[in-house]
Amino acid sequence: MATLVLGAVGSAVGGVLGGPLGATLGKALGSFAGNALDHHLFGASSHREGPRLKNLDVQASTEGAGLPLTFGRVRLSGQVIWPTRFEEVATTT
Repeated sequence: MATLVLGAVGSAVGGVLGGPLGATLGKALGSFAGNALDHHLFGASSHREGPRLKNLDVQASTEGAGLPLTFGRVRLSGQVIWPTRFEEVATTT
């Protein structure tokens, strides 16, 4: 958060003092200082990891799973639907 705030403040101050070039340099310096402040306050624990590739279900066949209700264009993975249950037919000769 400090990165955004100090970047905006640096851009405003740099713009007043040095025009467009000053605004660019001020934003860069403010963002750098804000980034350092964020890392000092929150440390490395603010880094979060999302789901990994092994948690990805590309296509599944799960009994009782609901079908998603979507509107518009949505990219979804497939759900294999069997129309009937398999019936075993045993024949003896």
